Parts: sequence; C-alpha cells; structure tokens
Amino acid sequence: MIVLNMWLLLCFFHRKVLKPVLYGQGLSLLICGTAITSKYLLQHKVDVPLTQSLINYILLGLVYTTGLSFRKTEDGENLLLKVLICILVVYTF
Repeated sequence: MIVLNMWLLLCFFHRKVLKPVLYGQGLSLLICGTAITSKYLLQHKVDVPLTQSLINYILLGLVYTTGLSFRKTEDGENLLLKVLICILVVYTF
C-alpha cells in the first residue's frame, strides 16, 4: 500500500500533471482576485460589471490563444489554425 501511495505521489508531481494543476490554481487565484476587487468597488458605489467581465474574457483569450499558437497537432500543423477554422465554420452556419 505504501509503495502504491509513493507511486501515485510521484505520478502527481510529474510535469504533465503538475503543470495544468498549477495553471488552474493560478487562474482560480485571478478569478478570486477579480471577485474581491468587485466587492470593494461595490462598497465604494462603483458599478462596472461589464468592464470587469470584459477584462476577464480578454485575459482568458490571450492566455489560451497564446497556448494554442505554440501547440502542434500530430501532423505538425498549428492547432490554433484548426481551432480558428472550426470557430469560423460554427459561427457562420
């Protein structure tokens, strides 16, 4: 049982597992930061929910677009190009 637990622990600290977990934690930290900022703005009678949501979506778009632009498919093609084509096809029909 101890050997299995050590193996699972070593697998968790593998780069392919740890990297997405850390990115997710960073993203949740940013989302919590915007929620806290929103709370303080509301206490000072400032109401700008559209601006805060827009900034969140712009930042998410930049992060994921940058990540997709450096990824390659099994064929060696750029993954961002395939995603953009799929989005274009879905939204035109």
